Amino acid sequence: MPPASEFTAAGTIQLPTPGEGKYELDFILEHIKTPVVLMMAFHWCRPCKGFSRKYERFAEGFKDITFLKVYGDDTEETKLLVKSLGVKASPSFYIYKDGEFEKTFK
Repeated sequence: MPPASEFTAAGTIQLPTPGEGKYELDFILEHIKTPVVLMMAFHWCRPCKGFSRKYERFAEGFKDITFLKVYGDDTEETKLLVKSLGVKASPSFYIYKDGEFEKTFK
């Protein structure tokens, strides 16, 4: 499990690190005190590629929100995360507040 210090500051965090997947997301949601915006994307998705750069620039303007980006086709763990979230469109966005799911945008 990653050290908590990696997740204490709001900003953009690239997920996942190999072998973590859903467990890492759960860890982050449990320990991050800011609202979290999760972008689910896929490497093969052309709109994801274009929007990814805009998402990163957008995230730079909000230091009190944590922005996460997960590529759902990276590992078996991320594929399980895609399934557990019920991702049907790409990119999809999930908003969490106080560690709890709030809303999704697809």
